[in-house]
Amino acid sequence: GKAMYWYGGDHGELQHDGNFCLDGLVYPDRTPHTGLMEYKNIHRPLRAMYDLDRQVLTLENYLDFTDPAEIIRCEWTLTLDGMPIDDEPLVDGLPSIMPHSKTEIPLIFTVPDRGRCFLTINYFLIKEWCCLPAGLELGFDEIRIPTTEPRSLKAANLLAPLNSKTTMNVREKGDLLIFEGEDFSYELDTLSGLFVSFKQGENEILNQPVDFNLWRAPTDNDAPLAYQWKWERLDHTVTRAYEVKQIDLPGMDREDRCVPVTVSISQSVAAMSVQPILRISNKTTVFPDGRILLDIKAVKDLEIETLPRIGLRLFLNEDMKQVSYYGMGPGETYIDKHHSGHHGYFEGTVASMHEDYIRPQENGSHFDCDYVSVTGRETGLTVACGDTDSDHTFSFNASVFTQEELELKRHNYELEPCGSTVLCIDHQLAGIGSKSCGPDLMPEYSVCSDEYHFRFMIKPETVHDTADNKQIEMEGQNEPE
Repeated sequence: GKAMYWYGGDHGELQHDGNFCLDGLVYPDRTPHTGLMEYKNIHRPLRAMYDLDRQVLTLENYLDFTDPAEIIRCEWTLTLDGMPIDDEPLVDGLPSIMPHSKTEIPLIFTVPDRGRCFLTINYFLIKEWCCLPAGLELGFDEIRIPTTEPRSLKAANLLAPLNSKTTMNVREKGDLLIFEGEDFSYELDTLSGLFVSFKQGENEILNQPVDFNLWRAPTDNDAPLAYQWKWERLDHTVTRAYEVKQIDLPGMDREDRCVPVTVSISQSVAAMSVQPILRISNKTTVFPDGRILLDIKAVKDLEIETLPRIGLRLFLNEDMKQVSYYGMGPGETYIDKHHSGHHGYFEGTVASMHEDYIRPQENGSHFDCDYVSVTGRETGLTVACGDTDSDHTFSFNASVFTQEELELKRHNYELEPCGSTVLCIDHQLAGIGSKSCGPDLMPEYSVCSDEYHFRFMIKPETVHDTADNKQIEMEGQNEPE
């Protein structure tokens, strides 16, 4: 039931270029490739800048010969946490702008106090021009508008101080440290320092332990680096705990407390026959309301130059198929590949997050996110950046395929779902670059620091049955794998 495309080497030929023949701006069926969408917005005819103090929009004409006043109209939208709060066309249309020159236009609006605020300028054709239809969007500019509280309100609320009197019990059972609240039970393995169970009521959310994640299915541009990464065993890591110590507050009993409980964990991420790749100081805090704050400080071995990524990987229930997030979308976006994306609130299924490259590889990430929620029929899980600094966001991708499966298979039609929703939360994820036939990935897009510090707030949840959830379930039954 799926188109099967073959590439170099699939026909038994001796000399070939592998899948390099697929490296164009459209797929073989002429569906636009993600690269073509990126290319389109990079070549937008105008550029916009905004001076908030003067409330002035500056437009620059990048066309070589044409005055855009008679062929292009502009519309602006102000969004808060992805929702429009003000929008309209530019008054009286565009003024005359000579090629490669600028003009200033007054643009006045009220800036909200809290939340992620962006001004977006969209460019449209007024009439048919050079075989392009009237109304065609030619591109857009997105400009961040600073607010007093620059995080999205949902992420800020998730990080708010505990204001509940709910109690929580902490106990040990063999190698497990168990946190039990009013409607949850979490288990932390003291041998690895990893959570192995998130239960909401009687419903288990995790299919495998939460683990640190350094690997990705190599992209075409990763090929020159992938050999080095595999030689360093970044694709076969194991997390080990050396010490797990509960930090008790003075005068507090270990039973029935209504304050957060913090566990200090000394860990390493290592592989067979090589020195530890990361040495980690992990402070894990569980709140009586069910939130979990991971505060991670990691030191990379100096012999290892770069990592594909650094973050967490969670294997969630297969029925957790609905994804909502605030970040860059709607298509895949990376630190060096996001000109076609914009900041907003987006929803979709896990299947819709997959970019179906003919040779399977890393795909479908979303850059600069404040939070992501994955929900199913009965359970859900939200992850937010735990840093108070608004510049510390994260990337994520959600898939029915593991990174190991994407690396193993040569063709997209060979992929087999793993039986879980795989959620990767990345503190840093290496850019895409152009190394397959170009220069090395630039340092600012590489995961090459010697030390890393990141915080994630995780909130497992019970999802109450609603008409919307039933609709999601019905849609999921007809969803292609």
